[in-house]
Amino acid sequence: MGGRGSEGAGRGGRDGRRGETGVLIGELSRRTAVPAHLLRYYEAQGLLEPARSAGGYREYTDDAVLTVTQIRKLLEAGLSTQEIALMLPCATGAAPELEPCPELLEVLRARLHEVDERIDTLLHSRRALHDYIDATERQVPGEPAPGQPAPGQRQGRDSTAGTRRRASSDPADTRAEARPSSPTAAARPPTAEATPISTSGQTNSPAKNAAVHRPVPRPRSA
Repeated sequence: MGGRGSEGAGRGGRDGRRGETGVLIGELSRRTAVPAHLLRYYEAQGLLEPARSAGGYREYTDDAVLTVTQIRKLLEAGLSTQEIALMLPCATGAAPELEPCPELLEVLRARLHEVDERIDTLLHSRRALHDYIDATERQVPGEPAPGQPAPGQRQGRDSTAGTRRRASSDPADTRAEARPSSPTAAARPPTAEATPISTSGQTNSPAKNAAVHRPVPRPRSA
């Protein structure tokens, strides 16, 4: 019996009465970064058993700090407070390390089986949700298929590409050359060559000028 008691003292124990220095719940909360209401919950679950001072205050020993650290680590593994209560006597160190106490492996394996079942259930739910989403998206008008661009986005890209092709094959200068002349310019008759006008106001036509400059014949002598 004495050997078992000393062995339990090396593990930190659960009763919080081992050790020489007593701390109040506020100090224990500060040293473990665990709120005081959770420490009271651990006490209600039988994980912590503090002593009572003469004034009725909870008093914890330094070993309670190690016990709270072990509780937090085991909670992170998904174990319940009832399961942790069975394991704390087998726990050593802050990690903690677990000794093969009776029923310990059975409890751990049972918890692992429950976790595996929850994972399978979640994977099944995930696949079902994907199927519902895919089937619903196919019924939405204009809804693109997974991985395909929206219709507006595709049409916008096509129209932009067509505009660029037209701009490259039909430049502005080509359009200007191909533009037909106005109807007024096409129907206008060609104008006659302007006839030069002399300073005297008479028309200087070539025939009239020849008549003017023709020499006058001299009269014959008898």
